[in-house]
Amino acid sequence: MSDPVRAVVVGAGLAGLAAAWRLREAGCRVEVLEARAQAGGRARGERIDGFSIERSLQVLRSNDRHLPGWIRSVGLADELLPLRPVVEAHFHAGRVSPFSARSPFEVSKLGGVRFHQAMRLLRLPRLMKRYGPLLDRDVPERAAAWDFRSVRDFARLYFGDSVEQYFIGPIASSANFGDPAESSCVIFLLEWLAAQSGRFGVARRGLSELPARAAERLGVRTRHEAVTIESAGPGYLVCSVDGGRFEADIVVLATAPGRAASLAAPFLAAAERDYFAAQRCDDEIVLSLALDRPASGASNYVRVPHAEGECIEAVLVEPGITDGRAPVGCGVATVVANRDFASSCAGADDEVVEKEMRAALERVFPSVVGTVRFARLYRRDAAIPRFEVGAFRALDRLRRVQQDRRRAGRRLYFAGDYLAGLAADVVVGSGLRAGAEALRDMGANGAAPVPPR
Repeated sequence: MSDPVRAVVVGAGLAGLAAAWRLREAGCRVEVLEARAQAGGRARGERIDGFSIERSLQVLRSNDRHLPGWIRSVGLADELLPLRPVVEAHFHAGRVSPFSARSPFEVSKLGGVRFHQAMRLLRLPRLMKRYGPLLDRDVPERAAAWDFRSVRDFARLYFGDSVEQYFIGPIASSANFGDPAESSCVIFLLEWLAAQSGRFGVARRGLSELPARAAERLGVRTRHEAVTIESAGPGYLVCSVDGGRFEADIVVLATAPGRAASLAAPFLAAAERDYFAAQRCDDEIVLSLALDRPASGASNYVRVPHAEGECIEAVLVEPGITDGRAPVGCGVATVVANRDFASSCAGADDEVVEKEMRAALERVFPSVVGTVRFARLYRRDAAIPRFEVGAFRALDRLRRVQQDRRRAGRRLYFAGDYLAGLAADVVVGSGLRAGAEALRDMGANGAAPVPPR
């Protein structure tokens, strides 16, 4: 085409930035609008006194499909890669123990797991062989056929209650911070599939470096909140609260589901409106601490089973390294509240919430007592999408409707964690998928069609 395709991306979290990056690489003229003062969404962070303090707990995997390539493309390979190895661990009865799932015998050593039930995990490879062909973290709706049991029901049916409480349940709930009694078993299946060939790691200077650099290179317009999307000739007109007007052939909505539904309302089919209306999200509370000395000699990612009765879901502790998240001789800790505690804290003062979470951290890692230099508490309302039983079937229906609307000429695309999951790599993949779909549609038709009224 003689003129570049005009694209507007609403939302500068990981998904929005990845979509914009993909479109810019293909030669589109891209505007990225972000309502907040800082890009990055859940991956935002800040550098304070040599410590990288992040607003969410971000552990990556050695087999991530999208993040490593994007990190290199943005020019941060020297700062973030290779990933710093992380030891998985398990908290039970006041002790942190290395987590190993190499065999049912190793699982039987986890505190709380009964031996005879652990041996039933010999069934798991056979089950994964059955489920595997429909499991794809980049196309999660493919697993709709297995979305009929909760994590709890699945685990107890095949393996027993102790395996559910101390092995499968914690893996699933740390992946989506949901309740195993309500979360779809697909959450565990996707997480377990990823675990078979990839090990946990962390970006050496912190993942927040990535959205900050990408936003700078993309020229993100912060404090530009989109308020309406209208038809405008053969394309769209996106209007922001400050009076900005942005013409576009393509619009990517990389916002929370409620906000996306509101902006896209004039163009949504009834089935899409139903999908967005049914979305439920939970509050998120993250406590990040700078430590005067490391809590552990190695980076540890500790899952805390719900059965332990603590208010936290998971903890990541990292010792300082040269040009890392903390100075040498110091450390950082990132603590995530579990869903029940987060929902119970509505209206509670930050001081009360922080006190409870710090006390839980000290029970998991007594070595942090007296070492906290400073702490930051981050709270977000309705921030974590739920993936309950039926969520992947609903997502499959949504994708089919959206394909129909694209064939009819609509050039609105959606990206975000509610479509993919919370892991940074799949959120980035969601944005790249939206960008690729837009480019494929434009290339197939050679010009921007008139959007449906």
